Amino acid sequence: MLAADIVEKIGRVSNTSELHSVVDAFAHEVGMDGAYIINFHPTAGLTSVDKRPTEWMEYYGKEGYIHFDPIAHRAFAGGSSFTWEDCIERSHLSKDQKNLMAQARDFGLKQGYNTVANNRDYSAATCCFYNKDFRDFRQSLRSNKRILDAVGHAAQDKLAALVTETISIPSLSPREIQCLTEAARGATNEVIGSLYGISKNTVETHIKSACRKLGVRTKIQATSLAIQLKLIFPIKFSTMS
Repeated sequence: MLAADIVEKIGRVSNTSELHSVVDAFAHEVGMDGAYIINFHPTAGLTSVDKRPTEWMEYYGKEGYIHFDPIAHRAFAGGSSFTWEDCIERSHLSKDQKNLMAQARDFGLKQGYNTVANNRDYSAATCCFYNKDFRDFRQSLRSNKRILDAVGHAAQDKLAALVTETISIPSLSPREIQCLTEAARGATNEVIGSLYGISKNTVETHIKSACRKLGVRTKIQATSLAIQLKLIFPIKFSTMS
């Protein structure tokens, strides 16, 4: 099996259902029990392409496990690919986290291998290949690590692209863009007002309007999201004399 063939198939899918079918079939072919892909986008939120046991997923959501799941936290922190075993050994798990992992094992989710995105146009993404048998998992990983990495990263990128296609980018006014740009550079509302000949209160009004359009509450959240969505470019480039 060539990684290029699977990556090409992933590139041709047009929706999340097709994406999961291709990746899950590949997972079974290399000796894994299944796969899931998760993307977190600052505007679209959490998107999961996932067919883990329904009972487990319902319980996971009900208990709010996403907030302290050590695997999700490690994956969304970025960096290199990792196994669940490695993550657990390197972390000081709380009682709740240990309980979560024990319950996951009860549902056949005993070991997994997560590839991790490099945070480009989206904030976080991961693809996981999992198995209920430790020996089968280790054998599959040892024999297929390179292709797992290639397919996992391709799946992450494809899900990010599918998510981005559904996002409606908000339209900010020229003044809102100016105010957010200067705020991202560290300027106070008073300084921004003096730059553009408007009052501090007017600056605050523009920033509040931008927050409302972006669906966030604070100026810091607004500037961060506006940068990620490429609505503002606060970096100043010096000219050569």
